Amino acid sequence: YCIKSQVFRQPVIRTLAVMIILYLLDGLIQVTWNQRELMCLFALCLGSTMASSARAATLRPFRFCAGSLIVLALGLCIVEIPYLKSKSAKQLAADLMSIGQLDEARRYWHKAAFWLPIDPDPPAALSEIYKADNQLSAARVSMLKALELQPESAALNSRTGMIYQELGDLDKADEYLTKALTYYPTKPDYLYEMAGVL
Repeated sequence: YCIKSQVFRQPVIRTLAVMIILYLLDGLIQVTWNQRELMCLFALCLGSTMASSARAATLRPFRFCAGSLIVLALGLCIVEIPYLKSKSAKQLAADLMSIGQLDEARRYWHKAAFWLPIDPDPPAALSEIYKADNQLSAARVSMLKALELQPESAALNSRTGMIYQELGDLDKADEYLTKALTYYPTKPDYLYEMAGVL
């Protein structure tokens, strides 16, 4: 117990714990940071923290470092494996869409959504497939789901507005296209789409 309390009193060890928690939170709920920036900072801090931790933990330093590596590996499994599985499924789905195999693409977009449910890309892509099949109500539902995951996306608001326009609900179309312009006021495409609704 004494050894553990001495180890966890070290500032570098507390820093390491905070970094691991931040990494896990960012991967699971996308707290704030860009993933690449977080990974670079995390890698730099991790190397220096683990090196100083080995010196700071005078009793059994190698066991502590091994424990830290196990925690890091578990964190990577929890966060990175779903991300990589989703990325692979998204790539296959996009390739299948490009050659017109929409039913097969739909299956892979559902897999991508299963592995990473916080990603708005799968429901947005499914919405496009439904639109191509002329299932506008299903397209609307799917796009609204994507929008729930990323409500401040100008592109998703614009695409939602266009679906409402095709459904004939011009008030809703105007609402979402206005939001798109609010988030990205200089994009000419959104101005053009808004002109089509007015």
